[in-house]
Amino acid sequence: MSTVEFVIPGPPQGKGRARSTRSGIHFTPHKTVLYENRVMTCFQEAAEGWRPTEKPVSVEITAWFQIPASTPKKSRLAMMLQKILPAKKPDIDNIVKAVFDGLNSVAWLDDKQITDLSAKKRYTGENDMPSVIVRVTEIDPDQEE
Repeated sequence: MSTVEFVIPGPPQGKGRARSTRSGIHFTPHKTVLYENRVMTCFQEAAEGWRPTEKPVSVEITAWFQIPASTPKKSRLAMMLQKILPAKKPDIDNIVKAVFDGLNSVAWLDDKQITDLSAKKRYTGENDMPSVIVRVTEIDPDQEE
C-alpha cells in the first residue's frame, strides 16, 4: 500500500457553488479554482513520482481552524482541548469536495475510486496555523485484513 500525507496551508475552504451566467453558461467560482489548484500543487510536492492510481483509495481529511481572536480565555482552552469543535462554515462536505476535485486525475483517476473516508473539523493550538491535512492511501484488496 502506498500512502501520501500532505498539508494545504491556510484556512480550510469549501467548494463554492457553481454559478451560471444569464446566457446559461455554468462556471466554478475563481476562488474555488485557485483552492483546488493549491490542493493539487501541495499533493504533487509531497508525492513526487506518484502516478494517478487505478486502485480503490482511502482518504483522511482534517481541517484545522484558527481560534477566533475574540474568543474568551475559558472557551479558547476548551477549543484547544477539542471540547468545543468548529461547527461553522465551511461545511465539511464542501471541504471534502474541494479536496477531491483538486486530486482528481492527480492522486486517482476519478473520485469514484474512494471507498473509505474520514473527515474532521478541529481548532488549532494557540500558535498553530490553520490548514487542511490530507492522507491518501491506495487500498490493495488482496492485502486487506
